[in-house]
Amino acid sequence: MIRPYQEKDLPSLVNILILNTPKYFNIDEVEDFKRHIDIHASDYFVVVDESDTVLGGSGYLITEDTRTAHISWIFFDPKIQRKGYGSVAVNHCIDCIKENGSVSQVIVLTSQLAYLFLRLLDSPFKQLKKIIGDLD
Repeated sequence: MIRPYQEKDLPSLVNILILNTPKYFNIDEVEDFKRHIDIHASDYFVVVDESDTVLGGSGYLITEDTRTAHISWIFFDPKIQRKGYGSVAVNHCIDCIKENGSVSQVIVLTSQLAYLFLRLLDSPFKQLKKIIGDLD
């Protein structure tokens, strides 16, 4: 199940982010994530299991001109990766972005490892070049 981020989720998300270092994230990025979630909590979503245990999450932000959106901080507990949860989270963000109506471009800043995941998504990306995709 996917639901909006709640403040109680932060310790679990930080722990999951740390579990993804150094393979996907640098340990220094933990503080960056905390700052991001403090500012953009309303646009971050977590995937939870039936007992509301946080498995990971993804978020987005829309730029001031409302034409560009950024999908960011996509990460999940390594024990449950490759089971479709990332796709659910990213597609949920894309659906939220589409509701805005004026966004024409989605930018995903990613590593070479996560890039492979994004290429597999059934998403509105016409093209994905390690960093940028356009929204239909």
